[in-house]
Amino acid sequence: MMQVIPTVVQQHVEETAHLRNVRSVQVRAPDVRLMNLGRLDERIVANLDGIAVAGSEGNALCQQALESPAPGPLFAVTVGALEQRDMARLGALLDLAQALPEARNGLLSAFGWVSPADLQGITSALLEAQQPWHVEVGLAACELHGVDPQAALDRVFIVEGITEGSGKMVSAILNSASNAGKLSVQISKAAFQKLGVAVGATVNADVISLVMNEFSCDCPEVCRGQR
Repeated sequence: MMQVIPTVVQQHVEETAHLRNVRSVQVRAPDVRLMNLGRLDERIVANLDGIAVAGSEGNALCQQALESPAPGPLFAVTVGALEQRDMARLGALLDLAQALPEARNGLLSAFGWVSPADLQGITSALLEAQQPWHVEVGLAACELHGVDPQAALDRVFIVEGITEGSGKMVSAILNSASNAGKLSVQISKAAFQKLGVAVGATVNADVISLVMNEFSCDCPEVCRGQR
């Protein structure tokens, strides 16, 4: 049985986080050659492999690095969760990234780093989720891998505006992500507040149905196809 040396694995975790941050700068720099990025990627792969072969101890040290959340550590942990298809850990990481916008790029870059095979079933579940943040991550994963999420986009809307209505009502304008048209919904303030829906958020059609079904509305009005 291979002996795991914690100090070595810790170095892999720290180096992965550091190299990810370096890459995020270099990939945008106009004077960096593709060959240099390739060498950097090889170093990231080597360190990620070092974490992976350490098994549970590698996971634990990655998790420990999140005590000071930042894009680099979040990248390392998320890559492991995706490759191991650890949905419970991935769910916790999604919650952490949602709560810490300054670290979100680490999670998103992990979705771009792993292979499409590692995302099979995961991206579709995110696109079908009721949480707007999960849908946003699913769409970002599709964009990073050049995948057209057209079928899912037919069920995705972007909140363009929320205006005050009468009494406890508000009017929300939702624009279809597939450009199929707009949806105007008059519904209670409590519905949108409970679900955390705000202007700019991405919502799944299931969320809209949940809002309409869970919260009574004196005069719900839905107008489709308005452009």
